[in-house]
Amino acid sequence: MPCHPNIHVSLQVQENTRLFEVCQVCFCHLFSEIGVAMEQICRYFAKLSSQVLEEAPLSKAHARLRLSMSVSLARAAAVGIGWLALSTGLAQPLPAAIEFAEAPTVAVGTAPEAVVKGDFDGDGDLDLAVANNGSDNVSILSNNGRGRFSRSATVPAGDGPSGIEAADLNGDGRVELAVTNADSGTVSVLVNNGSGGFSPGATVAVGEYARGITSGDLDGDGDLDLAVTNQFSSNVSILLNSDGTLAPAVNVSTGPYTNPSDVVAGDFDGDGDLDLAAIDSPSYDTSAVLLSNNGDGSFAAGVTIASFYFYNQAETLVAGDFDGDSDLDLAVNLGGGYAPPYIALLRNDGSGVFSQSPKTAQVSSGGSAIESGDFDGDGDLDLFASGRFSNTVSVIRNNGTDFASEVRFVAGESVQGLAVGDFDADGDLDVAAANYDSNNLAVLFNSRNQLVAPKVVKLQGYSSSAALGDIDGDGDLDLVTASSRDFDQGIGIFRNRGNSLFTPSKAPIFNTDPNDVALADFNGDGSLDLIVADSSSLFIFVNDGSGLFTAPPLSSDVGGEAIATADVDGDGDIDIATASGSTVQLLSNLGGSLAPPVSLTTGGSPDDLVFGDVDGDGDADLVTRDQSSGTVSVLKNAGGAFAAPLVFRVGDNPQDFSLGDIDGDGDLDIGVSRRYDDVVALLRNDGTGSFGAPTNLPVGDNPSGLLLADFDNDGDLDLATFENVGISVRENLGGGSFSSAATTAVTADGPLSPELLAGDLDGDGDLDVAAAADLLFAGVDTITILRNTLVPSLP
Repeated sequence: MPCHPNIHVSLQVQENTRLFEVCQVCFCHLFSEIGVAMEQICRYFAKLSSQVLEEAPLSKAHARLRLSMSVSLARAAAVGIGWLALSTGLAQPLPAAIEFAEAPTVAVGTAPEAVVKGDFDGDGDLDLAVANNGSDNVSILSNNGRGRFSRSATVPAGDGPSGIEAADLNGDGRVELAVTNADSGTVSVLVNNGSGGFSPGATVAVGEYARGITSGDLDGDGDLDLAVTNQFSSNVSILLNSDGTLAPAVNVSTGPYTNPSDVVAGDFDGDGDLDLAAIDSPSYDTSAVLLSNNGDGSFAAGVTIASFYFYNQAETLVAGDFDGDSDLDLAVNLGGGYAPPYIALLRNDGSGVFSQSPKTAQVSSGGSAIESGDFDGDGDLDLFASGRFSNTVSVIRNNGTDFASEVRFVAGESVQGLAVGDFDADGDLDVAAANYDSNNLAVLFNSRNQLVAPKVVKLQGYSSSAALGDIDGDGDLDLVTASSRDFDQGIGIFRNRGNSLFTPSKAPIFNTDPNDVALADFNGDGSLDLIVADSSSLFIFVNDGSGLFTAPPLSSDVGGEAIATADVDGDGDIDIATASGSTVQLLSNLGGSLAPPVSLTTGGSPDDLVFGDVDGDGDADLVTRDQSSGTVSVLKNAGGAFAAPLVFRVGDNPQDFSLGDIDGDGDLDIGVSRRYDDVVALLRNDGTGSFGAPTNLPVGDNPSGLLLADFDNDGDLDLATFENVGISVRENLGGGSFSSAATTAVTADGPLSPELLAGDLDGDGDLDVAAAADLLFAGVDTITILRNTLVPSLP
C-alpha cells in the first residue's frame, strides 16, 4: 500500500539512563508490505507504549498525527493503558487478550493420540487435526496466523481413532483427513468442504487394531493412496485410490508374530517408486521391516532390516536423509520397554540395505511419536520425540553425521502425538504436542533454535509452599520455597536474574519439614524477612539487606500449616498468624520480637488463612478456609481484637481460596476452588464483611490452586485456577462475571498442591504465573514459570 503522507511517529525508548530517539519515523513505511488495515497497525504498535505522552489532534484537512511514546526496555508497557487517536481524532482504549508465551494450549477431545498439520481452510497457514482415541472423534483446530489455535469443529470418526493423515485424496485441491480406528479396524475418510469444515466420507475396513497410517502415490497413477498398519493382524493394508475412491484393502504381511504399529512411505531402494517401512512393536524384541514396491502398488512381504535390544520397544519411526548422502534413512524412537530409551538411526546404503549406527541418542521414556525437520536451520534434519512418561518433547539435533543428546522441553501431561511446522509463520519450525492425559494440545514455538516451553525451577524435594518477593532489593521478584523429601527438608532461595530466569542462592539451614513460607518486613528495616512454619514452631530469618539470611532466626513454639502476615494492631509493624490445629495463633510484633501467642477460634480446623479488610473499616480482618467442614470463616478485627467467627458454607472439599474485589463494588469478595466438583465458589461481600450463598462457576477438571489477579491490565480481577490441563485463566468480563473460555498453558505436571502465585517475573508490566508441580523425569517437585504476554484484541 502507498505510504500515507500524514501519519508519522516519534518514538522515544529509554533503557535505564540511556536515551535513544527515533524521530519522524514514517509509520506507514514500516508496514508498507503488510496487508493490514492502518487502524489495526496503529493499535498493535500502541502495545509498546506505557502511556501516550503527547497526542496532536487531527484537523479535518491535512492533519499530522504525532505520537511520542516512552518505552522502558526493562519494563515494557502494559497493554490497555495506552490510548491512541485514530483518524476520527477520538481516543480509544486498547483492549488486551491474555496469552502465555510458553506452551499455550487448546482443549480437544478425550485421550488425543495423534495430530496432523495442513492448511484446511485455505488461508495460507497451517491448521491442526487431532485424533481423539477416547471420544471417537477428530478436533479441527484453526490457526489465527500467529500459531494460536482455536477449536473450529469436531467431526465424528470410528471406534478408537489412533492415527491420522492429511492428504488430498479426491484431487480437488483441498486436504482430506484419513483416520485409523484401532478398535473397529477401519479407516474413516473426512471430506474437506473448502472452508476448514469436514464431513464424514467413506469408511474402509482394514485389519485388526489399525494404528499407523501414511499416504503417497503408491501405484504411480498420480493420486494419493494410503497404507495402514494393523497391529494385531501382522500386516499392512494397501488402499489404492482411483479418482477419489479407495479400493478394498490389500493386506501385505509384515512377518509372523509381528505387531506393526507405524508405517512410512519412501523410495528406499532408489527404483523410482514408493516403498514402505514399518516398525514392529511387540512387548519385546522390536524390529524394523521393509516392504518393497513391485512398481504397481503391490508389495512384497516384509523383510526385517533391523532388530533391537530384547527389552526395547518402539511405536514409531520416521524417514529422512539424516546423513546427507541423498537417500532415505530411518530413525526409530525406542522409548518404550524396560531398557534405557534411545533413538536408533538406520543408515541406507541407497539400495534399501540398512545398517544401524553405533552411536545412539538417549531420549525420554515412553516415546510414542517421532518427527523430523530442520529445527536449527543448518540444512540437515533434526528429530523431535515425545516422552509420554516424562511429559516432554525432546529435540535431538543432527550434527551432520550423528545425533546429539536430547534437549527436553515441558509440553503437557502424557505427550503422545506430534506435528512439526511453522505455525506462527516466522520461518522456523514449531512443535504441536497432543497431551493424552490432559485432553489438550500444546504449541511450543521456536525462538532462536530453542522451544519456548515453561521454565522449571527444580526444588530439593516435595513442594509445600512458595512465595514471591524482592529479597535482594534489585527491583525484581525472587522466589522462596519450602520443600521436603526424606532427609532433604529445606528452604530454597532462587534469585531472579530479571528475565524470569531463577538462580539458586544460599538459603538458611532448616532441618525439619516446613509447611509454609512467607516474606514480610518483620523488623521494619525495608527488606523482606523470611518466615517459616513447621508443625510445631515458627522461625523468622532476618534479611541482611542483600538477600542473605545468615543470622540465627527468631523463633516461637507455635507452628502451623499456614502463615499470614499483616499489621493487625495498627502499630506500623507486621504481625503473624498461623493456622494451627483447630485454632489460629496470633503473634503480635513487639518492634522486632514476638509476643506470646493469642489463640483464636475459627469455627473449624483451618487449613489456610489470609488477612484482608473485608468490612471496609481500615484494619486487617482474618479469613480462614476449612477443608474438612467445607467452610470459610470471617473474623472481624476491631482495633487488634477479633470478634467471634462468621462461618459461611462453600461446599465440599474447598482446596484453595483468594480474596479480591470480584465485582468492582469496592469490597473484598472470596473465591474458593472445589476440586472434586470442578467449580469455583464465589462469595460476594455485601460491604459489611458478610457473605450470601455462594454461586458456583464451572471450571476445568480438578481445580486446586486459585488466584484472583488482573492478568489483562484492565482494572478488574481475573480468575486463575490450577487444573488437570495446567493453568487456566478466565477473564473478568465486568461485574464479576467470567468468560467461559479460558486461556490455558501447560505445567511440568498436574497440580500437586494449591500453590499458585502471580507477579511480574519478567519485568514487562503484566502478571506472570508460578505454580508448584511435579517433574517426572527429574523425580522432584518444581515451580513452573509461565510468562504472560498480552496482545491487543484487534477487531
